[in-house]
Amino acid sequence: MAIIQRLNRGIHPLDMPENERVAIGVTLPFDGEAVFNSSYTTKAQIKSNLLNLLLTNPGERFMNPRFGIGIRKFLFEQVIDREQLTNKIQDGIVRYIPAIELTNLVMGRQGMETTPEIHTFKIHIAYKIKREDSVDAIELNLN
Repeated sequence: MAIIQRLNRGIHPLDMPENERVAIGVTLPFDGEAVFNSSYTTKAQIKSNLLNLLLTNPGERFMNPRFGIGIRKFLFEQVIDREQLTNKIQDGIVRYIPAIELTNLVMGRQGMETTPEIHTFKIHIAYKIKREDSVDAIELNLN
């Protein structure tokens, strides 16, 4: 008799129709009517958690000093060690957001020519939500 391995995929209980008006977290940026915007799906909350992880500096989170990647500090480096930054992002995702799997990471500078544009460092992160088997992406433009 063959053993069939079942994958635990499906809809997260918080995303069920009966819970559609139950807020599960807050999203970034904090610009809502009452300061906070609520997220009502796990997909939106995961995206907000990933942004929070990328933009938080290590040592900034109270009672969790190792949380954060501190991506802004890389903006002012003369030479960005892409391998170090990639490893830092991958380790942070594995440690703090285990519900997602990194599928693609692209980063680079723009505006380095002699044009009067503002120098920009772009980071594009594509990821897969393991439980739902859905794909999403974020892009940060740091200038």
